[in-house]
Amino acid sequence: MYKLYFLAVLFVTPITGSQRGAMIGQPGRDFGSCVKPLFIFSNTTTVITDPGSYITANDIAFSPTNSSIPIIRISSSNVHINFNTSSIRIAPESSSSGITDGIIIDNNLSNITIRNGVINNLTGTGIITGEQCRNIQIVDMAITKIGQAGIIFKTGGSNIIVHNCFIGDSTLISGDIYGIKFTSTNNVKIGSCTLSNLETSSSSNCYGIDVTGGTNYRINNTQINNNRAGGVSGIRCTNTSGISINNSETKKNVGSTTQTCGIEFNQVSTSSINSCETFANTSTLNACGILFTNKCTCNEICDTTSSSQLSIGSGNGHGIHLNGGNKNYIKNCKSFGNTGGSLSTSIGSGIILQSETKTSIENSLFDYNHGTTGKGYGMYLLGSSLCTIKNNRFYHNTGTGGGWGIFEDATSTSFIIKNEAFANQTKNYIIPLASGKFPYKEVDIKNVDDLPNMTTIDNLSITL
Repeated sequence: MYKLYFLAVLFVTPITGSQRGAMIGQPGRDFGSCVKPLFIFSNTTTVITDPGSYITANDIAFSPTNSSIPIIRISSSNVHINFNTSSIRIAPESSSSGITDGIIIDNNLSNITIRNGVINNLTGTGIITGEQCRNIQIVDMAITKIGQAGIIFKTGGSNIIVHNCFIGDSTLISGDIYGIKFTSTNNVKIGSCTLSNLETSSSSNCYGIDVTGGTNYRINNTQINNNRAGGVSGIRCTNTSGISINNSETKKNVGSTTQTCGIEFNQVSTSSINSCETFANTSTLNACGILFTNKCTCNEICDTTSSSQLSIGSGNGHGIHLNGGNKNYIKNCKSFGNTGGSLSTSIGSGIILQSETKTSIENSLFDYNHGTTGKGYGMYLLGSSLCTIKNNRFYHNTGTGGGWGIFEDATSTSFIIKNEAFANQTKNYIIPLASGKFPYKEVDIKNVDDLPNMTTIDNLSITL
């Protein structure tokens, strides 16, 4: 059987002088739904000026004659590129000393799709979308060995999809490194992506997913693991709202000089973390699975596990740290095995509430948190007011400097109701009795079957 193929004719014109590129197609022409072969130049920028669907057939080793130019520039809306599993990269023999990006999308464009390919061995960023770009899809891409970032979305973008992409295996000599970076972007969906093995120097930071401004971000089924820098944040969200992180994980990220966080919210409101896991994030200073700072308000953490965060230096290891927020809500979570560092002042805790107001913690488990040299807490309440701590369990929290189930300092005024504490090293509860407090009841029992009915007791301290 014979098959008939139709191939659209392309007009390829080299651009000389300051433009330093080559245009694909002729401005103003509409090729309709035909799929056009995309011929990528090996020594100058390929510029796409026509709308249409493009497909590449071969790998390209880029060796630019001029420094600091991208491999591909998209200058038209309604462009769809299928790399057909091929790759674009800097040629090993290239002598260019400038910053080479993979693909740049010009400002104010819409309906762009980039899919099914590999971008690697760049001194710059894999894909950069310009300001005010809309309806952008990046699907089934691998972006590796980058010099600055995997994908950058500049200010004002909207309706963005990043799906089934891998970004990683990159080592920088210096400078911050980003997996995906958003600035004031709205209506974003990230799904089934992996960001791992991003590394930079001890004087710089690594951010798996970095969000600043904008609203309505959905991060689903995404893994951010094994990244290394001076400081690491798996997911960092700043001055934004409407974040939803679901069924995702941040694991084994390592900060060599400053803080490491699995998920970090800074001035974030009306957002949620659901069915996620942060595990074994490590720092020589502070390590934290989930960190809320700077007036985070009305956020939820549900059905999430934070475990084995570790300070291997002079800092603290917290499963969850809420600092300075209001009306945040944690339910059905587990935080265990988090370990503080080497100083007598270092803390290992399941959760710390610091200067929180009207935050609620319910139906959660905090156990086996440990202070290596300092103190271990299931929960540490520090300067917080009108928080509700209800129906939680605190077991086996220890430390060289002591271990407590719940430790509330004298400046806090929280409602501590119907909790259960067992086998904490120093004391199950330290709760100063003040207005608004519910005292706990010490109970000595011989057998777990003798536990009293929890509906008839405020807080239960078990001594076997």
